[in-house]
Amino acid sequence: LFNCTSPEIVREAMPVLRAAAPADVLVGGYANGFVTAASGQGEYRDLSPEEYLDSFVRPWISSGASVVGGCCGIFPKHIQAIHHGLKCETNGAMEECMGA
Repeated sequence: LFNCTSPEIVREAMPVLRAAAPADVLVGGYANGFVTAASGQGEYRDLSPEEYLDSFVRPWISSGASVVGGCCGIFPKHIQAIHHGLKCETNGAMEECMGA
């Protein structure tokens, strides 16, 4: 599980972790809401829940993640968006979920 690193790092590293881990091992990521600056220090950015889900969480899942969430700077509204978005996809009820 990648924890407390920028979502871009998780996106890049997830396929590598999935390939290295045995098939029966769950892999995933709990990224933070920061971007690592050239100085090596994190800078907070205000990711919308939808941006976090669409730009990061969905690509992680496509790369093999089965455990997803968030860490520092990822708030309940982000987790709620993940839950809602994945629930709608899993239940095949995207039409009902649109705009909800």
